[in-house]
Order: sequence, then C-alpha cells, then structure tokens
Amino acid sequence: MWVLEAPVESVEVAGSVQHYRSSSFAERAWCATCGTQLWIKDDDGPYELMPGLFDDARDLPLSHEIYVDRAFASVELAGGHRRMTQAEYEASERAVPDRS
Repeated sequence: MWVLEAPVESVEVAGSVQHYRSSSFAERAWCATCGTQLWIKDDDGPYELMPGLFDDARDLPLSHEIYVDRAFASVELAGGHRRMTQAEYEASERAVPDRS
C-alpha cells in the first residue's frame, strides 16, 4: 500500500464524503459519488491520502512500502525505499492487536 501523508491543517475536504470507523482510533473515507478511496487517518495522525487522487503523484518519491510479502507476484515497485513484511509492519503499529 502506498499513501501520501499530509498534515491535518493542510487538507481541505469538500464534496460528498463517506466515513467508516475502521478501528477504535482510525477512519477510512471515500467519495460518496464515485466510490474512490480518499484517505486513511488515525485520530491523532496526518491524513494518509491515496496517490491516485493526484495527477502528478507518479513523480513523487516512494518512501516506504508495507505488506510486501502479500503483494501480487506481478507487482514489484522499483527503488531503494524501505520495505516491510506483514509481520514487521504489524509488530510496529498500534493498529494491529497482538494476536499471541
């Protein structure tokens, strides 16, 4: 998954947006008209915006990639960015409950 982080104060939301509380501390949002995923946001964090929202996103540098061990075999993103497996990411995030 790839997202663009933006501070809350720099994001202006307009139009018909649907929200889903995906955990006790975060929400996901999408366009109520076309269904395009817009963001994922922790209550106390920045917006994590979907890069497909921006025409020039293809020119932005990729900073990290998560769930690399679960990606389709045909999808491999080039570059020297940080890559995290499911286990590595979930061990580092409060979003995922301890399953042990």
